[in-house]
Amino acid sequence: MTRVQTNAKIQWQCTRAIAVIGLLIGAMLFRVWQKVEIAEMHRQYDQAQHELAVLGEERTRLVAGIAFKKKLEMIEHVAVGQMGMVYPNGHVAVAGAWSGRAAD
Repeated sequence: MTRVQTNAKIQWQCTRAIAVIGLLIGAMLFRVWQKVEIAEMHRQYDQAQHELAVLGEERTRLVAGIAFKKKLEMIEHVAVGQMGMVYPNGHVAVAGAWSGRAAD
């Protein structure tokens, strides 16, 4: 003879099965979410590495530009060519808008 299960027992087994299926689905969704987050972190890391390389190149270029502009020939070229400065001739005093009071 087969024993007939009571309605409460069947309902309990269904509830357990639904809970187990829900936990499995939740675990799978959590795992997918983790993979998506890790992929996003890798993307951000690669982007930061690229930006670091670009900034390093820019820094090198700027340091080279500063070293170039510190050369006396470059300073002389800017002073004479762009600012209109001239070398004083012998005993000629350079006069202009400058006065002794401006230094005070």
